[in-house]
Amino acid sequence: MSTPTTTMSEPVRLAADILLDEQLDASEGWTNLAECRQYNGDDWYAERGDMLATARAKRICGGCEVVTQCLAYALDRHEPHGVWGGLTAAQRTRLLRAQRKAVASAGERDTSRAAS
Repeated sequence: MSTPTTTMSEPVRLAADILLDEQLDASEGWTNLAECRQYNGDDWYAERGDMLATARAKRICGGCEVVTQCLAYALDRHEPHGVWGGLTAAQRTRLLRAQRKAVASAGERDTSRAAS
């Protein structure tokens, strides 16, 4: 499968490359390597506003060897809840919006260059 040629932010591009090029999925075992498997899941799905629990989850994600795959998995599925790949749902939403904006902007630049 080929990688899209659109311009994306670095974290999103890396996540997309992992999913598209290596076809990583939960069924292929990366989740077995996830650091979070050793902990209670409450911190990853903390009550809204529980910044201490969210910070604990993010700190653990920061030391995880499959954090990039985890983030790619959540972005690909538009996961609406929890901390995945070290980002909250709100942070992932902002990242996806920024990606869409960058893709749209790149398309506009390409269109204007073609018209020149």
